[in-house]
Amino acid sequence: MSTENPVIPNFDGLQGFEELASRLRLHVRVALAAEPEQLEPGMTIRLPSFDFRKVGIELVHDWTDGEVDAAAAQANLTDAQIDVIAIAEDGFLKERTIVAGPKSGPDFPSRASLAPYNGERTAAMQNSERGFALGVHLVLASEREPKPFQPHRKGTILASAHFQVRSTRDTGGLDPKPLTEDKISEFKLSKHSVLYVHCDDDMVTLEHLEGELEVYINEALLAAASHQRTDERDAVMNGLAIEALGQLVHRVSRELETIVPPEGDGSAVLRMIRRSLADAGVKNSADEVVELVRDDPFRVVGLLSGLDHRAQRLLSVVAGDEEREEEDTPS
Repeated sequence: MSTENPVIPNFDGLQGFEELASRLRLHVRVALAAEPEQLEPGMTIRLPSFDFRKVGIELVHDWTDGEVDAAAAQANLTDAQIDVIAIAEDGFLKERTIVAGPKSGPDFPSRASLAPYNGERTAAMQNSERGFALGVHLVLASEREPKPFQPHRKGTILASAHFQVRSTRDTGGLDPKPLTEDKISEFKLSKHSVLYVHCDDDMVTLEHLEGELEVYINEALLAAASHQRTDERDAVMNGLAIEALGQLVHRVSRELETIVPPEGDGSAVLRMIRRSLADAGVKNSADEVVELVRDDPFRVVGLLSGLDHRAQRLLSVVAGDEEREEEDTPS
């Protein structure tokens, strides 16, 4: 099972739905006294991390009932057969949550509040380190008799609009992708591999990581994590994030033996490592981090190993095993 975005099939008569989707807008309010920022489909807005827990998000459109009916008729459908649904997705853990709909096209409000300013919001819209994506989809509301080049399965996507609300702290590039059989073969890994960090260029010299650095996680594990919200899932994904950092540290350490990094904070991956070390309680300058990563990568990985506060959790697991063994021992 793949967690990649669904591909919209090549059906006939979807131009009207695509035009409706192109007129969706996302209003992002960062202050009550100011006008909201307006995003068109495909646009990205970056916000300071402290704004994420209070930012107001509203989905807006200017459709008329007649336009929805005409778009449906163009695809040999009725407007009652069209649902609109909005889904928010966490930028790293792939938490997906429906934040509006599904609701019939004519009944979908022209202004739909997805998160009130300074109010409660779904966990998928709270990641102040990365941000979230929002996908708004026009979908088939019910099953139909199969016909050539016409949608018939309930939930089939007819048109979509996508928006990105990102944090200024987001270095990009760490959205995990499924480690498929093809990728295992390409990277010469084992079928038992769980995580692999890939980059075609020298990591040290990258000014940003988006589109340059890729993190792959076992396909089945990533798919399961994408559809659950439990403490156990969070613990697993946080542990994998630390493992990815460890792989980064060792590769960057080797590169620093022969490559001079950009001055200051010009290296995106070194910025990320420096921030992670600060979260672990080691607040070093940019030059000190370069020296530490180059000369003592094993210590860096050791310092980062407890970022997910796993010590007490693992201790509980071990202690629990010992207690069970004592209970099972005959007297």
